[in-house]
Amino acid sequence: MNKSLGFLNGVYTLLMVGMQWGDEAKGKIADFITTHWKPKFVVRFQGGANTGCTVEVGNKKIVLHLIPAGIMHDAAGVFNVIAKGVALYPLVLLGEIQKLAGLGIKCKNLVVSGDATVVLPIHILIDRIWAEINGGIGTTGRGIGWAYEDRDGRRGITVYDLLDENELRRKIRANFAYHELWLKSVDQEVLKKILQSEYLENGRFYCPKNILNIEAMVKCYLQYGRKIAKYVRDTDKLLRRAVERQDKILLEGAQGLLLSKLVGLGTHPHNTMSDPSIYGLPEGCGLHMGDVDYVLGVVKAYATRVGHGSFAEEFGGARSAKWCEPHMAELYPNELEYYPDVSLNSPTPFWRGIMLRILGFEYGATTERRRRTGRLSIPGLKLAIDSCSPPNTEISFGLAVTKLDVLKGMSVVEIGHRLRYNGEGCDHDDYMLQKGHELDVMVPRNQVYRHCVGRYLRLPGFHQTVSRIRRYSSLPNGARGVLQCIADSANVSLDLVSVGPKRDQTIVVD
Repeated sequence: MNKSLGFLNGVYTLLMVGMQWGDEAKGKIADFITTHWKPKFVVRFQGGANTGCTVEVGNKKIVLHLIPAGIMHDAAGVFNVIAKGVALYPLVLLGEIQKLAGLGIKCKNLVVSGDATVVLPIHILIDRIWAEINGGIGTTGRGIGWAYEDRDGRRGITVYDLLDENELRRKIRANFAYHELWLKSVDQEVLKKILQSEYLENGRFYCPKNILNIEAMVKCYLQYGRKIAKYVRDTDKLLRRAVERQDKILLEGAQGLLLSKLVGLGTHPHNTMSDPSIYGLPEGCGLHMGDVDYVLGVVKAYATRVGHGSFAEEFGGARSAKWCEPHMAELYPNELEYYPDVSLNSPTPFWRGIMLRILGFEYGATTERRRRTGRLSIPGLKLAIDSCSPPNTEISFGLAVTKLDVLKGMSVVEIGHRLRYNGEGCDHDDYMLQKGHELDVMVPRNQVYRHCVGRYLRLPGFHQTVSRIRRYSSLPNGARGVLQCIADSANVSLDLVSVGPKRDQTIVVD
């Protein structure tokens, strides 16, 4: 049964973005909207296989890294577009197509931009070398940042190049020549270990003499190109014409706004190399800010962050960050076995964070890494909301809150409503930021944010199960109190509430 999404009346182009550091359950929301709003196009316009979204419909469950969540509606004629701003690793794309086929989804309406940047083995190799020798910055090791760097440095390879053997060989050789000198300074055993990983096809591209076997790469990527060719189109033109016809378009942002590469929005240097905000649309898919009618921000009822980077409202602070490092997960894979007494109401914040991670299954869809858990940040949410309303535009905004069900059983729900700065004097805007100052809006500059700690509102929680509730008014008082606090504090309208991972476990707020 279709639900009426009144907040989308008169909307033709909808941008859906994560308001935190990713993992906000955007895939579930995108699938729900596609079901009931019925867009003709669902578009992924940035990021790469460093992201993952899980979609559950009935007994079908799949994790997608590149293909938009709207692919579950392929049979209904919905076009799922991987636009030019995506960093595309062909091996992952073809793997997803194969998995979807196993679920009976044929991807007949999948479209891939010929101008999308292609991730090469060399990008993955460099990414993992940095992580191996100095810990990196906490990337997923998928080579996305290096692929974008080569694109911006005019050394990149596009999907169109996979269809032209001579051009592909020339560009791969030129790309390797650029990186070769540095690669030859790296220990041979480190190179060999990385190149023999499963993600790099178990040594298929390894060459003891020259590090990388260029011809093996050319041959492999030509094979990829032949398999992908039937999906390749000029997606910029496709989407411009769709806007002119007033077709419904859902733009599906990957990751989260606090990871944006934009200075002043993403928490640099621990950010991604693409821009999931409205400002990233021209680069990502050829549309403009003025083409967007509505922005739907997706935020969890709590917060998580993967990898390195400051996290002011983290349960357990530095102790949690260390516990969530990959090597700790290898040493202690079962959290409950090591900390059997954790609960959502533990007096120890670190323990509360562990329980929240377990109940919310906060483990990376791409890497299975532990996600660091914390309280929802109103200052961070305000920063993200500000980026969704560019000057001289009339774009409406609404909020979808997800994973409310995970908070069941928490007697007191903490929400970060301010940040307290505990660093030395620092220039900020037109005044000197001093120790003890409180901030209503997050300052993402590392020299400021790393010295901030959360200040919390303590709200009554709830103990009733909410996963079967479908009306906002039927939610427990504590649940509605949390949601109202979020909406009122950020001064936004609340459109959707997710109370479980399945499509129908969603409340439309009237």
